[in-house]
Amino acid sequence: MSGHSRENVSWRPKVGFGLFTSGEKGLGDRPDEIYRKVDDACARVCHLIRQRRAANPMGLKDVRHMIGTPQTQLTAALKTNQAAVSHLENRTDMYLSSLGEYIRAMGGQLELRAKFWDFEIRIDPMLRSRK
Repeated sequence: MSGHSRENVSWRPKVGFGLFTSGEKGLGDRPDEIYRKVDDACARVCHLIRQRRAANPMGLKDVRHMIGTPQTQLTAALKTNQAAVSHLENRTDMYLSSLGEYIRAMGGQLELRAKFWDFEIRIDPMLRSRK
């Protein structure tokens, strides 16, 4: 899937749920996939969303726009100015504590995970290692 493709879902009483996944279909074209059961269609849509998120990670500004938090609200919550928030959103490297504050200011919670070949583990960088 390209970064600009769009998936669409249609529903017709005698057909079921049609998924248009190629993004190049026009009016009157048939869907790429058809599901008769709502649970199957929902499972497929969720799979497509997870696939899209994995292929296209979001930047901080994108997350803020998705959540619907104005930058001015973040400046108040972080007790800083708009230039500092903008700078943080455009950084490629930052402290985890700064990232955590930014996410909490939008009402979220930051989690850090390490993925290995056959397992995944949550990491809390604030905890000291056990000896």
